[in-house]
Order: sequence, then C-alpha cells, then structure tokens
Amino acid sequence: MLTGKVIGNATDMFNHCKETLAHGLKLNENDNTGTIREFVYISKEEVDRSNTPDDTLVGTRRFHSIRNTETPLTVESRNLSCFCEACLSAGQCENVEYVESWKRSSLFKAKKP
Repeated sequence: MLTGKVIGNATDMFNHCKETLAHGLKLNENDNTGTIREFVYISKEEVDRSNTPDDTLVGTRRFHSIRNTETPLTVESRNLSCFCEACLSAGQCENVEYVESWKRSSLFKAKKP
C-alpha cells in the first residue's frame, strides 16, 4: 500500500516492494519461508546498453498484443489481443474477422552503406 508514501526513484521502489510485497501467504503447510516474490535491484550503471536499438517501435501505446519472433530484435504486433487456442500455441487465429494480422517490425534501422 502506498498511502502517504512517496516513491521518488528506482531505489525507493525497490525498497518499498521488498518491504511490502516480498512476503505473502505460505504456498503449503511445509513452506517455512513464506516468501512468494523476490526483488532484485540493478543499478543504471550495471545495465549493458551496447546492444540498444537505434529506433523505437512507433505506436506501441496503442498495441494490445506484441510477441517475439525467431529473428533477433524483431517483433510482431497487432492492435487487439486474442486468446483463442490457436493464438496461444502460435497457430492460425480463429478470430481473423475481428483481429488483424500480425505486423512484423524490426527494432533496428537498416544501416546505410
């Protein structure tokens, strides 16, 4: 619960989550830890940004469904989500009349020679 608490940065968020969200109900009678969630703080300096994309995927705020592909740094997206059996197993969507086709996008701009 955040009532009266100010989260001003990532460290504050980490500490809040560790203090209030890390512990919960026991999973079973033999569970002595009572811990359900674990939080790990990674500082900005620890993040490897050597393989950061050159560009952003335009319009991501309106996407409801994004999935990974076999091609590195390439995603597929569409405006609506579908949870039919075929979509959950990466098959042909059963609701094609309502859900648009997947659109493939690369997260890197093509390098000019």
